[in-house]
Amino acid sequence: MTDTDTARILVVDDHAEMAVGLADYLRGHGDPAEAAAGGAEAVRKVTQSAFDVAITDLKMKDPDGMAVLEAVHKADPSVPVFIMTAYRSIENATAAIRPGAFHYFSKPLKSGEVRLHL
Repeated sequence: MTDTDTARILVVDDHAEMAVGLADYLRGHGDPAEAAAGGAEAVRKVTQSAFDVAITDLKMKDPDGMAVLEAVHKADPSVPVFIMTAYRSIENATAAIRPGAFHYFSKPLKSGEVRLHL
């Protein structure tokens, strides 16, 4: 965590408006959040800068949310990664949680639920 005890959050979605919207919402509630428009941008960001939390869409063009999870954990295995998806299923949840996702959200997101888990 940062000196102010506020987590620096990376929000990833290949629909840029989703990533920016959630990052804006979090910033509006005092959480330093940064948006990444897709997996490639997210992987680049986590290799260049430290984040305390990542929230990533699961189904994206290459690389997908699982690759983002892997890149975040390669940079720092202690960083919790939240997976969000519009394709909710037991298989997707298991596939995300097994390699280390901290939590799994269904879209459309309930912003209060996201803040509660953060």
